[in-house]
Amino acid sequence: MTEPVISTAAAKAAAGIGGLFGGLAILTFLKPKNLRDAAIRGGVSTGSAIIGASPVAKYLGFDPHDWEFALTLGAAIGFSSWFVLSAVGNYFKKHEGEDILQVVKSVKEAK
Repeated sequence: MTEPVISTAAAKAAAGIGGLFGGLAILTFLKPKNLRDAAIRGGVSTGSAIIGASPVAKYLGFDPHDWEFALTLGAAIGFSSWFVLSAVGNYFKKHEGEDILQVVKSVKEAK
């Protein structure tokens, strides 16, 4: 039986590094407008990987303290987090100025 490779803090650090690499990889597909935009994307990717890697690892039945899996999962989360964030942001921008009840009605109609 294998023991946890590293502590929780080190697993979070590995997930954060993976998230940063995932965020940098997405920059090859979606060019940032400026350096500030690239920094925001890197921060979002890193933060979402740090927050999400451990719960996803537990949900999938893997050891959340395994640094290799945390690094890989962090990269996957960091890569995909920008797409999710931009989709939600575009949705809110599209419905800016509408009443909350109108937005809920449009979400129900979309189903």
